[in-house]
Amino acid sequence: MFHHSDNIVNTFGVPVQGASITVNTAAGVPATLYSDNGITQTANPLTSDAQGVFGFYAVGGSYSMIISGFGFAQLTIPLALGATTGNFSDQEVPAGAVNGSNTLFTLQNAPNPPGSAIGMIRQGGRGAFLPLNQPIDFTVSGNQVVMAQAPTVNANLAFSYRF
Repeated sequence: MFHHSDNIVNTFGVPVQGASITVNTAAGVPATLYSDNGITQTANPLTSDAQGVFGFYAVGGSYSMIISGFGFAQLTIPLALGATTGNFSDQEVPAGAVNGSNTLFTLQNAPNPPGSAIGMIRQGGRGAFLPLNQPIDFTVSGNQVVMAQAPTVNANLAFSYRF
């Protein structure tokens, strides 16, 4: 599963609450979306919150996002989740329980070089992603990521890396 989140603002930079975001597969049909790492299915289309924020999880692949709302023209934006073109994984959600005690997570590939891994965390599943720094917040060995501290319950982890 891969995570995507974004925020919608108007031409003045003001967040757009209540915008509709439809995510379609490359075949043009609505994609199956999740509110977490592949467990709880969520609605498609999505709706932006008071800060214009929306987010979802989906399997890796090519998608298009159709965004519409009051006060702006409809937009269609291409999206590649988990793109590995050029041996790069983008915003991959690692395997492993986020339960407040687990510190070991597994990536689909081994970062090469290991220092290419960039981690992000969002505590509580809401708000902005914050950067994680190697080797302070996590270390990489093969395709294993060891966190210095266990992420809190409901935290979201994502890693981008070359392999």
